[in-house]
Amino acid sequence: MSSPGTFFGLEIARRGLAAHQKSLEITGHNIANANTPGYSRQEAVHTAGIPYPSPGSNSGTSPGQLGSGVEISEIRRIRNEYLDTQVRDSTSAQSYWESKTEIMEQIESIFPEPDGRGIQEVMLNFFSDWQDLNNAPQDDGIKVAVVESGKELARLFRDTHNQLNNVDKSIISNIDTSTGLVQGGKMYDMAQQVNDLATRLKDITESIIKVKREGRQPNDLLDKRDALLEDLSQFGPIKVQGILDGQGAETGGINISLFGKSLIHTDANLKVNQEQVKVTYNDQGDNNKLNDDVIVNIGSNVVNLTDRIDNGTGKMVGTVSAWSDNNNLMHELNSMARSMGDSVNALYNPADENLPQYYWVFEDTNGSQITGNDRNAGQIYVQQDLIDTPENLDGTEALGVARLRNQTQVLTGREDDINGSGWNLSITADNEASILEGFTFTFKSDTTSAISTSFNEGTKTLEIEADWDNSDGHAPTLTDIETAINQAFSDQGYSATISLGVDGGNYSAGDIDSATSLASFDIQLQDSLNLSGSTLEESYQGYIASLGSKTKSAQNMSQNQHAILDQITSLQQSASGVSLDEELSRMIQFQYGYQASARVMNVVDGILDTLINRMAV
Repeated sequence: MSSPGTFFGLEIARRGLAAHQKSLEITGHNIANANTPGYSRQEAVHTAGIPYPSPGSNSGTSPGQLGSGVEISEIRRIRNEYLDTQVRDSTSAQSYWESKTEIMEQIESIFPEPDGRGIQEVMLNFFSDWQDLNNAPQDDGIKVAVVESGKELARLFRDTHNQLNNVDKSIISNIDTSTGLVQGGKMYDMAQQVNDLATRLKDITESIIKVKREGRQPNDLLDKRDALLEDLSQFGPIKVQGILDGQGAETGGINISLFGKSLIHTDANLKVNQEQVKVTYNDQGDNNKLNDDVIVNIGSNVVNLTDRIDNGTGKMVGTVSAWSDNNNLMHELNSMARSMGDSVNALYNPADENLPQYYWVFEDTNGSQITGNDRNAGQIYVQQDLIDTPENLDGTEALGVARLRNQTQVLTGREDDINGSGWNLSITADNEASILEGFTFTFKSDTTSAISTSFNEGTKTLEIEADWDNSDGHAPTLTDIETAINQAFSDQGYSATISLGVDGGNYSAGDIDSATSLASFDIQLQDSLNLSGSTLEESYQGYIASLGSKTKSAQNMSQNQHAILDQITSLQQSASGVSLDEELSRMIQFQYGYQASARVMNVVDGILDTLINRMAV
């Protein structure tokens, strides 16, 4: 076997010096980046050099191969892909609740209840003033108070609506009416941020592929890409897939999907392609936004974010979820303002045509009156004529308005005569918002022995049939009629209290024959404002309680998800982060390794000096 050469020992020492010097440099790089966000610890992988001689037919025989020293085969990046995936998923979940909490807290701040002077307190004062007016219908001072409390309530309705509308516009604005493209608000800003991140991911992936092609390890570039992926995961759920070559080696290319749709794609030729993200708004055209859709377009793919608001993934969906809650609250506020306006106006119906005929009006910015469901709480005003001349306020129906506080609407019918062939009574509900508008009550003779009722919602007719002249000479009593009407309303989900009066008490055959007149017909009907049987105060309290509950739930979930993310991030840092104690111990290890390699070189140098300079020729 031939010798590897006189200077073989120097080469081994040189390799040792180079390997430990490189290891010290990597350790220094780790220490320098100990506080760098997203940095992953690196380590030099030491492997033994190729031994001498290499196996072959002319390698001769020897006790064994001679080692050739040490080499650094790889600068390894310490990373746990499973934890990376968990961090991205947890970041997406936490961002959903964080973004929703931020907006819900903003919405909650609009309503000062229970501490501040909000709608609830002013509304109670409003009804209290109407009660005072009922007690003194001609008192001009009380009339001024009624107008002023109405002005304050209307202002609060308008201000609250406008603030909720501002929240809506801060999320989605500048919508192209022809394409639905959203060009303003938080959703637009987030789409731009996603596009910016996608562009940076595309560029850095192309750089990683180039470094990989040269056979080097782009550790710092990979750290930057992983940091960008974590940033991207804030906006929605992402999936990352590495691209391998034919031998199963990593090429540096990746495929990234957002909401299950391709955002970054690396093709077979390792060309990186990027899709553009846009947000569009689908208006259902139903005068409110309860059924409207917010859509993310990723290239040609469409993702309906409104369908995902309960999934809890990403700040884009979290923002849309809070936007939906804001729209629901604004819808309830608008319905409440419309119902109150209609109810008060229906009751406030002065007989004197020279007096202002309405208390509330809904006006646009040009002062034009608005009707129907296009009206919202931001357009309600006290009629200007009443503001200018509050003494013209008619107080004859003040009690009816005051009763609206407790959701009790009084319907008063006209007097009619009862005759032998039957009795007909027509009434019109004082409240135009009520389902009872235009109802006709018909009491007529029949051959049956019981009172029967039928309810037609389409024609708004409640028909009550009673046997007025049975063979036994008995006619229905007031109690019979009250029971029948109560049951008819109950069948429709209403609660009614009936008060009927007639000269002489109960009806009898004699009363009918003598055409006794009906003295009174009074129905107290619950749910006249379409607020599900609750009082105005209870309904408003329900809205506020629901808002508070949703906000608190979002806050709790945000805190929980934040704790989960912190725990997973801590595990990730344990695996990938830099420990200064560990790096300093490694530095000492490599320092002594370098010194030892230098000592070997010094010894070999002495041997060569003896061989060259001290041996006789």
